[in-house]
Amino acid sequence: MFIIINFKSIKLIWPDLKENYMVEVFKTNIADENIADSILEKLVSHLPESYVNFDLEDCDRILRIENCTVHAMEVIRIIKQNGFECQLIE
Repeated sequence: MFIIINFKSIKLIWPDLKENYMVEVFKTNIADENIADSILEKLVSHLPESYVNFDLEDCDRILRIENCTVHAMEVIRIIKQNGFECQLIE
């Protein structure tokens, strides 16, 4: 089951997460909103049951992924394949 929230042009999709809920936070060098949107589309296609967003105003250009199973190395690979840096914040 998904909860869909639609605020004008912002559409967020949350899965109905159970007990194995995880949050991973990554530092990136993505500063452009259009590029971030493109990367988000790619990440959501690989992690369809995830809530994925960027905080481009943070000095670390934060990428946050909420899901039951986040594969950090897969996320890093996707970001790096697109020419950007990505590092898991522990």
